Amino acid sequence: MPVDTVIASDRTTTWNPGILKDTQLGLPLGTDGLPTRSTICATLNPGDDIQKAIDNCPEGQVVKLNPGQFTIANTIQIDKGVVLRGSGSDGAPAGTTITKTGGATVIGIGEDRDQTCYASNMSAGVNLQQDGQKESTTVNVGNTGASGFAAGDLALVDLVDDSTVQEGDCTFYKRADKRSASQRVEIKSVDANSGTLTLSSPLHWNFKAGGSYQAQVAKVLHPPVRWAGVESIRIAGGTNPSYDGAMAGGIDISNAAYCWVKDVQTGGTIGGMHITLTGTYRCVVRDSYVHHSANYGYAQDCYGIVVRCGSADNLIENNIARYMNKPIQLSVSGGGNVIAYNYADNAWATPGAWQENPI
Repeated sequence: MPVDTVIASDRTTTWNPGILKDTQLGLPLGTDGLPTRSTICATLNPGDDIQKAIDNCPEGQVVKLNPGQFTIANTIQIDKGVVLRGSGSDGAPAGTTITKTGGATVIGIGEDRDQTCYASNMSAGVNLQQDGQKESTTVNVGNTGASGFAAGDLALVDLVDDSTVQEGDCTFYKRADKRSASQRVEIKSVDANSGTLTLSSPLHWNFKAGGSYQAQVAKVLHPPVRWAGVESIRIAGGTNPSYDGAMAGGIDISNAAYCWVKDVQTGGTIGGMHITLTGTYRCVVRDSYVHHSANYGYAQDCYGIVVRCGSADNLIENNIARYMNKPIQLSVSGGGNVIAYNYADNAWATPGAWQENPI
């Protein structure tokens, strides 16, 4: 049956999510669709300095954690294209467990957290000179506007809400209030003469330039983290010590592209969101088990996997999410994200009156 007989054509888009090619090392992708990384720069035992090993590891290589319990006081921060790989997500003693003491995120890929959502971390929005058509890979911003962009930049395309959008009190995770429809894009090339920005992936929405919509594109100011991965680890002990939605307690991926999480387990010692994709492009979360929360109830952020802030073309596949207030949550996400072949169950909250169950 043709798709457009089931879903109106203006509600469908091209699905081609995740990492399509390894442009970091030029190697074939694995059978799981992820980059294959086999060169190990350091092998660590419990008590060794994980952050130092990551900082010293050349891009495209792996920091390998042997089985056992690793305890950390500071967030492990991955700000370049290396992989942190444990020995199994069942955790110690046969696998690898990383336990964070003192709260805050256990592992961060990128450091912007939720601030990558907002105008303070972007250039001024540049008006589209013509409508950005769904499925198109170009937008026109005029030759003056194009001069502020370069190939490889991440940017956000958005437009002003119309009367069909009932925002309520949900003003968060947007570049500016009442710009709810957005998409994180990667600039493939810039033609300054014509004012055309060519995108690496197509638009998933019609971004109208005229009238009250005033579609714009804004460059993300900080360089994104690319080609970082976290694999085969159980994590524990992280929390969000700041305001609601500021960061994940587990793994926080922000302002990132072509990054991934595979075979990771969280559990009931993690407070707040367990895994977040915040302002990300073509990242992947797969084969992981997120479950239980250190706290439940209203404004506790006890969410499993969260995609937000215009994140686009990401893949959430073959995960299990259980005993969360919201097992899998989309918060002002962009288009082209595929959430498929996941198992979500046993969503609950305390008190029961605050039960919400998006997926």
